Formats: sequence, structure tokens, C-alpha cells
Amino acid sequence: MMRERADALMATGAEVKKVSGHCTAQQQRNIALCCRIQEVYTTLGLLAHKLDDQGARDTLSNTLESLKEVSSEAVAPIFRSMLEMLEESIVHIQEENFTKRGGSESGDTVSIYLSDLLMKISHCRAEYLSKFKTESSNRSIANEMVNSLITKLAGRVLEVYVEFARKIRPEDGPGRTCLANDMKQIEGAIGKALCPLESIGKPYEEFKAFREGLPLASP
Repeated sequence: MMRERADALMATGAEVKKVSGHCTAQQQRNIALCCRIQEVYTTLGLLAHKLDDQGARDTLSNTLESLKEVSSEAVAPIFRSMLEMLEESIVHIQEENFTKRGGSESGDTVSIYLSDLLMKISHCRAEYLSKFKTESSNRSIANEMVNSLITKLAGRVLEVYVEFARKIRPEDGPGRTCLANDMKQIEGAIGKALCPLESIGKPYEEFKAFREGLPLASP
């Protein structure tokens, strides 16, 4: 019953997937629905632990899983679109001349791809992620699913970046240092706007290892 009602309240359509501008009314509706479901999930989850009857506990556990699924489905299009938007910026790293930037004596190291990527990471936080708020007394539990989606988003961004960075790895020292500095800025942006870097796990470890190895790499 709860699942059916949540499905009926969920907004669908093209407006749910657009993330280049302001958070739309449909997106705010789904984010609010996600947060509300998470609050219910938390309350019922605490109740489930207190039940003595195994049958009742199993029934409630099934309900909780269903709620978790619909909560994720409500905001999945937003997270997919945010990832696609960030990937579009990363792709342009292939057009970057790191050797020229790294050897610039004028100090002109402006990078269009990097500026665009950092701006979009900040945009994700300002327009979307900041909208995920719960009123539960136990926020850590209520936000568990959302935090998982954000961490997954951050991890995938780092993975995609390394994939492209490996293809264009500069051969000269200044160019490698320039790329490493770009990666430091990306780390900072993700840590500030998305999630703690340590929570990302393996994707961040590989990203960091690649960055730290750049200045030492041989042509």
C-alpha cells in the first residue's frame, strides 16, 4: 500500500532529468518524497528491531525494502543526469594542452574544461544535493540511502576522470605537474560539494595514487 501510494506521488517526465538549470518543481517534489520516505523508513526500521513476532518482523522488513527501492527510484534520474553532466565536462580533458599550460611563463593557466567541471560540481550541491533534508531525529539513518547515492556519484566521477587522464598523460614534467594540480582542485571540489573523500573508498584511492605518481612518471 505504501509503495503504491509513493509511486502515485512520484513525478515523471523530461523535467525530472534536467540538471543544467535550477531544480524544477518536479525534481523538488521527488526529492521531498525521497526524504519523507527515508523518515518513515527510519521509524519503521527502529520498530522492526523491537518486534518479537518473526512473521511480523519479516513482513515489516519486506515493506522496508520496498520503501528503500521507491525512495531511490524517485531521485535516480537526477543522479544519473548529474553524472552525465559531469562526464560531459571531463571528456574535454582530451582537448587540453597540459604541456603549454604547465610551461606558461605568464601564469596564464586558465582551463576551460576544469573551470566548467568545478562549476558543475558546485552546481550539483547548490541546486540539488542541498535540497535533501530530513526531519528525523536520527539523520544518519534517514540519510543513509542518499549518502550512498552521493558517494557513488563522486566515485564514478573520479573513475571517469582517471580513465581519460590515462589516455592523455603528458610526457613532460611541467605538463604532468599541471594535470596533478588539476586533480587536486577536483579532489577539493568533490570533498566540499559532494562527500568526504575517505568515504569514496577504492575510486578515490586509485585517483589519488594516479595523481601522486604523475610528477614522478618517466616520459
